Amino acid sequence: MVGFIVKCNHCSSTISSIDDVKDHQNWDQLNADLSKVTNGFFGEEVEVKDFEDMEGLSRIHLLCRNCQDENFISTIKVTWNNLKSKMTAK
Repeated sequence: MVGFIVKCNHCSSTISSIDDVKDHQNWDQLNADLSKVTNGFFGEEVEVKDFEDMEGLSRIHLLCRNCQDENFISTIKVTWNNLKSKMTAK
């Protein structure tokens, strides 16, 4: 049996795991897990069908939902602080 694990590039938490690549239900589960973290980023649903697709996926910087939320909140805080600084400077 051959399998693999897709992990978050930031915190290394598991995004998806496949135990047996010969079972098509595992590929369906992988695609469902990826759709949760990609959220339409690629303009369409991500679909991984084989090892060639996995090679392409390995080049993508994937973040789990927690890390995505942290990045979003951090961006808002930085923007808010910059805005406050500009308002205080006036």
